[in-house]
Amino acid sequence: VAWASLKIMHDILLLKDFPEKYTFLVGWMSLGFQGLAAASGMVAMMGAAEVWVAVDDIDEKSHGTQCACYYKLDDLRCLLLMSTPTLMTWAYFGKLKRLIQAS
Repeated sequence: VAWASLKIMHDILLLKDFPEKYTFLVGWMSLGFQGLAAASGMVAMMGAAEVWVAVDDIDEKSHGTQCACYYKLDDLRCLLLMSTPTLMTWAYFGKLKRLIQAS
């Protein structure tokens, strides 16, 4: 929400001809929130690529001992989940490069 709000505010400031120091400030703040969104997406992506353990406390065959089942996402779902954070990170670094060149 903060990233989108700052991005809209940045565009409004540009259209209203505010001084560059304000548009750059809002642009850098927007970039910070975009970086946080990309980083949290990367954390979710790493979690999706992991193998999870589901512990089964009640197992009649093992006479009351605990057992665990291992499972992971199939390849297509894992690939789809990886595409969005990767594109967000790519866009973040592109915007960072352009903002540094403009400063």
